[in-house]
Amino acid sequence: MANKYSWDDVYAKAKKVAHTCEGWGSLSRAIEMPRRTLRDGLKREFGVMEFSDLLDGTVGDDTFNSFMDNYGDKEHERVTKALLNKQQRLLANRNWIADAIKDAVVSMPEPHVITEFEDSKNDVAMLALFGDWHWGQDTPKQLMGEYQEYSTSVADRRLAEYIHEIDLSIAAATARYGNIDIYFAMLGDMVEGSEIRDTQARVISSGIVTQMLQLFSLLASYIEGLVNKYSDCKFTIIGVPGNHTRLSKTKTDVIPTETMDYAGYNYMMALLRGVGNIHFSISESWHWYDKIQGYGFYFMHGDGIRSYQGLPSYGLTKAGHYIQSSLLVEDKALARDNPSMPASDIRFVDYIIVAHFHTDNMLEDVDIEIVTNGAPVETSPFIAKELRKTGRASQSILLINEDGVFCKLKKVLK
Repeated sequence: MANKYSWDDVYAKAKKVAHTCEGWGSLSRAIEMPRRTLRDGLKREFGVMEFSDLLDGTVGDDTFNSFMDNYGDKEHERVTKALLNKQQRLLANRNWIADAIKDAVVSMPEPHVITEFEDSKNDVAMLALFGDWHWGQDTPKQLMGEYQEYSTSVADRRLAEYIHEIDLSIAAATARYGNIDIYFAMLGDMVEGSEIRDTQARVISSGIVTQMLQLFSLLASYIEGLVNKYSDCKFTIIGVPGNHTRLSKTKTDVIPTETMDYAGYNYMMALLRGVGNIHFSISESWHWYDKIQGYGFYFMHGDGIRSYQGLPSYGLTKAGHYIQSSLLVEDKALARDNPSMPASDIRFVDYIIVAHFHTDNMLEDVDIEIVTNGAPVETSPFIAKELRKTGRASQSILLINEDGVFCKLKKVLK
């Protein structure tokens, strides 16, 4: 990915305004960059280890030469020692990805909650769906044709395009409705993986761990930028695992927490742990239930759903009613044991949100609506050969109020 920042200019601007800022957070807002991107870039390019380094003027070769020109041997010795210490600290901290993973392990006793919100009083919520990015898949045009080529660079471009669309949608919604609740639902298969099919290794550009680190580092940076920009809104990140990221060939051999989706969600949570106003709901099962604006949403990847009488739509609606019945049976038993249980605690299902099918759609069946998210990849060699199927690259954004989902935006990705 091309470097979109001129770090010489960023460093000069940071030095200029640092004395007016209280720390990294206010500095990142002042120069309009994500905090982690700013910190990592200044550390990598100029050896800036602490915010105070921007104030004391003791970082970089130019500073060293300045001291050499203006001070005697004693001052030279002091500055040389200081710069060597900074260089050693820089080398010791260069592998920030490894440090972040270590921090993630330390912070994982209760990974699904890091910030608790009070009950929201906002009238509108936005739900942006992320699913089937298959980061790391490499299907060149020689194999798939010019218009269905997919690679990490294509996914990178489409992710930036989708984040921009989310930014525009938040700006439009907040201008019309005031502060809103913002949900990002990660629906699984965020990376391509390498294990579930014998032919899969032929169409990946990197290993599954590299895929995870690349995508979720980038996502964390984008999300941090949105949180800083819309600091008066509440953000919730929901994560459920998919089938491509599991570490064995059959789903029966693995539990949800042994997938690269689950690892990526927790890694992203560790990267964002210093950013306020974010709540994480990372599922340790194959699904997640939540209420948004009073409506029940059931999130899952969707690979467990099978066609019914040869039609995928029948299979989806049949699964929807089965899910609703299963939850109600559990809650009726709870209500019998707890007569004071409020009706608002009953897990009724109004919307089922799935990915997996790589097809944008919305099905209504009596009292349940099923939203299938599109995919940033049009197709793959397996889908083209076995299913004879392709589609337009897309992701979906929903707006929800007291009437439920009142607007659905299909963002076609180029």
